[in-house]
Amino acid sequence: MIRWVYPVNHFGRTATKNVELGGQKIAKGDSLVVLFGSESRDENSMEGPQKFDVKHNNDRNMTFGFGAHSRLGRYFAKMEIAAFFQELLPRTKTVELDGESAYMAFSLVVGLKTLPIRFEFN
Repeated sequence: MIRWVYPVNHFGRTATKNVELGGQKIAKGDSLVVLFGSESRDENSMEGPQKFDVKHNNDRNMTFGFGAHSRLGRYFAKMEIAAFFQELLPRTKTVELDGESAYMAFSLVVGLKTLPIRFEFN
């Protein structure tokens, strides 16, 4: 679920050396843009990237960074999400949308402004 919507949509970087990435030459000093949404929908890095699947497991997604740029918060966030659903799901009979969702109107920060949901508890 974390890979489905990123809190930050994109950010810029400057190449520090000449490299080739995916057949594209990047020169030292070139300006680059990292598009998180693009990474999480890349059919070359995962099967069925356009399908929302709570069982999908791709720990290489960029939500919390990767490798040397991995964020310590990833472990706390995963524990928090697991605890939330372990408590919520056994108490929940149904969950359904109760209207239209709307996103914030920013290009850098991504997030839901509204998401009307109706719960029926056991």
